[in-house]
Amino acid sequence: MTYYDVERPAPHRMDAVIAASLALASLAVMVVTYVPFMRIPVSVDGRWTVMRAGATAAEVLSGDLGSAEPGDLLAVDDRSVVRAGGGEPPAVLRLGSMLATDAQLYAGDRVTTRRGYDRIEDVESTVVAIPIPVEVEGSGPLLKMLAPGAAGARQVTRGVVSGHETSGTVLREPAPMRYLRVLPGGGARIVALTFDDGPWPGQTEKIISILDREKVPGTFFMLGTNVRKHPKLARRVVAHGHAVGNHSFSHKIKKDSPASMVRRELRGTNSLIRQATGITPKWYRPAGGALSGVIVAEARRADLRLVMWSVDPWDWDEPGAGNIARRVVAATKPGAVILLHDGGGDRGQTIKALPWIIHELKRKGYTFVTLDQMAALGTRPSPKIGGK
Repeated sequence: MTYYDVERPAPHRMDAVIAASLALASLAVMVVTYVPFMRIPVSVDGRWTVMRAGATAAEVLSGDLGSAEPGDLLAVDDRSVVRAGGGEPPAVLRLGSMLATDAQLYAGDRVTTRRGYDRIEDVESTVVAIPIPVEVEGSGPLLKMLAPGAAGARQVTRGVVSGHETSGTVLREPAPMRYLRVLPGGGARIVALTFDDGPWPGQTEKIISILDREKVPGTFFMLGTNVRKHPKLARRVVAHGHAVGNHSFSHKIKKDSPASMVRRELRGTNSLIRQATGITPKWYRPAGGALSGVIVAEARRADLRLVMWSVDPWDWDEPGAGNIARRVVAATKPGAVILLHDGGGDRGQTIKALPWIIHELKRKGYTFVTLDQMAALGTRPSPKIGGK
């Protein structure tokens, strides 16, 4: 019979191995189970708080535990604040050294927060148009284009957020749009009465009555805002045989007004006048006589002809009915377009002066016409402004 020796671990060693394995497994279970719920004390800006074990520097900031604020976004030119809090985020420091956002915090850590650095906005370089300048010669009421002009171009560098320009280079100089102010009527002894800023209750009706009584036509340049308020009065102007024109919606168009505003003002007023009267205006009188390449272009797109004036007694300044009448009669020449007002304020002096103006001009042999009738008779050059 053969005997074999088999080596077996000692009973106490086997028990130790098993016990150790069970202990490690239990510890792993405890770590997985309890660590997420463990809390550690951390001092943030001198105040103690409790955070989860394994918390990072980013959690100090996202949890609003620190007192520091983000930096601001600054304009590229004058360093003014264009967006509060738009700069770098605040930082977390431990022992004076800045921590990465994913840096882990430990029990007993003392950290501080520091305000984020300000940041200067980005810049962009673009090519922008230089508006067409407008040059006007002569003193007549109608405008005849001599040259259409052309926009220039500039390359500018500006802040993306603030829009502040830091530098600019002219790439192409603009060519001026040139107009000649001409006299209508071809020398005929005719005159046109025009009235701005209406319709105006209590005043437009009185002017209509005077014109009807004298059998004289007028051209009323209406503001869109007043047409919207008083459509029946606008309709009455047309019903009595008078012409209507566009004087913008709000009387706020300036030489530097953007195209979007000019377009809205002109087309909106055209639409309001058409709805109220059934007539689409053919003429636009710029508020205050303001002209620019943008205004001219938008008027043409709205199928509006430009008209100014050749006689202005400044009746809006209320110099007295006698002065208004005398100024008009003295300045009127064949083909004159007389600027008066039926709205925009108290026009009692204008209403009082109107019959006297009509009588005197009739006595001098003038015939009153609308702008359409006047323009149909042709034009002739007028003296330069300030010339003899």
